Amino acid sequence: MSGHKAWVVGMVAAAWVVLCAPASFAPPFFFESFDGVEAPALPDGWAQMQITGAGGEWSTSTSAGDGDDPYSGSNCGRFNSASVAPGVQWRLYRTAGADLSSIPSTVALRFWMYHSPTVNEYNDLLQPIASFDGGSTWYAVSDWVSRWSPTTGWKQHIINADFLSGYSDVRLGFTGLAGGSADIFIDDIELANALAGCSPNVGTIGTKVALVGTGFGDVPGKLAFYGTKTKPPFTVTSWTNTRIEFVMAKKCVATEYEVVVHPKVGPSVSMSAYFTVQPPMFFTIDPDTASIGDTITVNGIYFGTKAGKISLVSNAGPKPVRKSCKPVTWVMDNATNTGSATFLVPKGVLPGAYDLVISNDIGTATSVGGLTVE
Repeated sequence: MSGHKAWVVGMVAAAWVVLCAPASFAPPFFFESFDGVEAPALPDGWAQMQITGAGGEWSTSTSAGDGDDPYSGSNCGRFNSASVAPGVQWRLYRTAGADLSSIPSTVALRFWMYHSPTVNEYNDLLQPIASFDGGSTWYAVSDWVSRWSPTTGWKQHIINADFLSGYSDVRLGFTGLAGGSADIFIDDIELANALAGCSPNVGTIGTKVALVGTGFGDVPGKLAFYGTKTKPPFTVTSWTNTRIEFVMAKKCVATEYEVVVHPKVGPSVSMSAYFTVQPPMFFTIDPDTASIGDTITVNGIYFGTKAGKISLVSNAGPKPVRKSCKPVTWVMDNATNTGSATFLVPKGVLPGAYDLVISNDIGTATSVGGLTVE
């Protein structure tokens, strides 16, 4: 009655496009385009190592996805997540660090990642990591980023990495987690000051977001999400000339939102920024084999701060049979979007394999055969 599963279907009820492109930035402290070498060799200063499983590899590639070009230049980085078993983790990391000892505050990590709707039964995931002690200890810079998206193409991810400021040997890295469906491609990695845009740039109901820039005005004006005719799906909680904070508060339509600030006085400020609402996603189900009355814990991301629904679905008969499971707990960190939910295996569930389905006002995630009832 132990173990866990983490391979799921993500079914989106809102557009799943993780993009937040800034209006302008200061020159970066570190930049990597993966150019200047002959693929599949890695550029100088990069190394790789096994975390779990076998057969993983980071390399350079002259194409991305189904023959698309790198985001820029002649090469991009590639993790072979399509050709290894689900669960394989492989680390790409810098062997030399960037000096951020004189940087007093804001640090942004920016990178481009190739997304596609190819085979979404499993999630190929990428996690940015960093070390500031010579590579002995690695810390997650953000939560896992999914390769899967309903749209195809390169999208920029911007992550607040303030905790890296003040260190003299900051080494970046990326951990690839294979889902066995499509390779992961990245390009144009930057560490820079002057974060502008949304942080985080993806979330769900309850997510706290900061929009950083300039020219917003000291008196609150209006913040607009363009791309929808519905009322704004957020509540503004703080407003200064350089920073607006808001909380995602309502169900959103399936669309990409352009973020534009309308100051009380003066011209509108377009951040060229986009914010996307994400459906829930599983990380683990523990245990994945249980009996009636046992407590099941589901860990994941984008669950929302409002309790959703959990159900078990059996496809053993001619028609699917669904059994609702009342959540015992349902929590989400509104800064990182990570969360968990627990429930009891309900009475009346027959032995067998069940799809575990979790849903909120944004969308649904399904773990096919995720729970076995004894």
